[in-house]
Amino acid sequence: MPLKHHPTDPDKLIFVKGEYDLQKPWVGLTTQELHKCVVETGIHVFEGDIYKFVAMLEKILQAKNT
Repeated sequence: MPLKHHPTDPDKLIFVKGEYDLQKPWVGLTTQELHKCVVETGIHVFEGDIYKFVAMLEKILQAKNT
């Protein structure tokens, strides 16, 4: 719960609505991060297809989180 000290009475706390409701901008995976995921999971799919698939997943996640 977002609380802060009262401006004129330091012994009291007040509720501050919306103070901590800031959203971070969406940051997708870089090409290097995507490549690392593909290599480390050992996915054996045509390279272009897997990158298209992951790009679609990112779009869906971005839509759900904005």
